[in-house]
Amino acid sequence: MRTHLQREMNLGEELAIAGGATAAAHADSQSAGWLARATGLAEQFVINHVDLPSFQAIELRSYAEAQGLTSPPDARAWGHVMRRLKKNGVIESVGTGKSSDPKQHNGFITEWRAA
Repeated sequence: MRTHLQREMNLGEELAIAGGATAAAHADSQSAGWLARATGLAEQFVINHVDLPSFQAIELRSYAEAQGLTSPPDARAWGHVMRRLKKNGVIESVGTGKSSDPKQHNGFITEWRAA
């Protein structure tokens, strides 16, 4: 039973990664260079807010949009950006918290901090 659950969790993670990558590629096709700009602005946010004990992706997205970045057609593109930052050692997860994004209906999401 445990092996079956582990396989399902791995599949879920694989699907999340693939969905984020597809969404980011679509954002790039709609606005050339979107992913590079989003990643650069996200890194800038982390540098400028290194003193925060934690932040949510919505805060980072709001910062990027205030700097003129267009919203991607699919918000999952931001999931791809967050995974890139984590993989590159820019940010690390510090747990979960209630989302401040009304669209997420007070659900739990990842809390991040500068690595």
